[in-house]
Amino acid sequence: MYSNSLNTIITFMSVIAVFFFSYIPFLYIFSIIGIEKNIIFILLISAILILALFSFTGQMLRGKIQFYKRNITALSLYLLFAIYALVSFFLIGEKLNDLFTIRTLVLINPIFVLLALLCLQNKNNVINLLYLLSFSYFIILIWSLIQGNISLSSNNEQNIFMNIDNGFYQNINMYLGLFAICNLGLLSSNNKFISVISKILILLSVIGMFIIGGRGSVVALVAIFLIYYINILKSFTFTLSFILKSIILIIIVVALMAFYFAEITQILNASITWQRFMMLTKEGDESLRIYLFSHALELFFSNIKTMIFGAGINSFSVYIGVNDLRMFPHNILLELLAEYGTVGTILFAIPAGYIISIRNKILGSTFGDCINEQIIFLIFIYILINDLFNGALRTSWMFIFFMFLLIPSRKDIELFNKTKFRAYL
Repeated sequence: MYSNSLNTIITFMSVIAVFFFSYIPFLYIFSIIGIEKNIIFILLISAILILALFSFTGQMLRGKIQFYKRNITALSLYLLFAIYALVSFFLIGEKLNDLFTIRTLVLINPIFVLLALLCLQNKNNVINLLYLLSFSYFIILIWSLIQGNISLSSNNEQNIFMNIDNGFYQNINMYLGLFAICNLGLLSSNNKFISVISKILILLSVIGMFIIGGRGSVVALVAIFLIYYINILKSFTFTLSFILKSIILIIIVVALMAFYFAEITQILNASITWQRFMMLTKEGDESLRIYLFSHALELFFSNIKTMIFGAGINSFSVYIGVNDLRMFPHNILLELLAEYGTVGTILFAIPAGYIISIRNKILGSTFGDCINEQIIFLIFIYILINDLFNGALRTSWMFIFFMFLLIPSRKDIELFNKTKFRAYL
């Protein structure tokens, strides 16, 4: 009982650590208590590691400590990339005299790998806390609409956090998307009220994302919906009645869309997110994503050495002549290729490939066979797609945490084995 409570506390603290720097409400808390956020973060990580040490000590004394080969192997595979990044740092160098990126890759990310491994038995608690964190964004969004701080139609990105000048529209949409994903886990609830409410919350979250202005999270969430429903349909038994009802429903929806096409177009055109999507085809890309992506590929193909080993940490901004840490490729894959080369990209991808392989081996599918595993997988894909539009290796700990959280836990294995046994009977 004591061990379970301690592990739950460690899980909650680990999730807070993962989202510590991206969760905007924490900025208000920091301003109130007047303590530097980096100091709080260090204290938080230290407390987690101390509690983890107590937990391991207790398990050792009770003779219940277990080390799983797959966990150690996955950690070792990431450390290969960390070592490669460190070697690149010393041999090729760092172009902007900034140690943040190498510190993340060599020190911060391995810590978050350990935190993920500590949370494997409590994935439901990870989802529950993430639901609460993202739900606060949803509440603030609704309150901002009621107060008139944001509007249903705007020509600029909107911010639900008052008294904070920075543009957090991407951050807001990321959390609204996470809230929608967490609600996907409630759609199959036996309680019809909960199922209906979750559908409403998902719809309102998507509407909110179109109001705010961030495009990457919208694209990522659409991909998540497709993955979710494709996997649901795989296990669904199709009957003639269901097929006929589906065809009738599709015809009705298409007819309504055609009849109200002008109204739908008018509503979409009022959305800043839709306007920013349309800019890609009409006025070009004001966010410079096409420029950044193309120049990252250009740097990668600049010579054989760069193609193999990369141009070096933070070399991209120097290559485009800006020398500004904010001018990174905004795509974690292109950053890997340009600055770490083919070797670095492969080493970074190997842990993900290994984890996916053991999911298929143990759980029978990459998607997972229980709702917690499925939601964690969808969150990982969501973060991955976001990182293909906004991500950087210097802030990759969230991606790393959820990638290692994909490792099947003991509970997942027991559930899968029971399912196979029932199927056999």
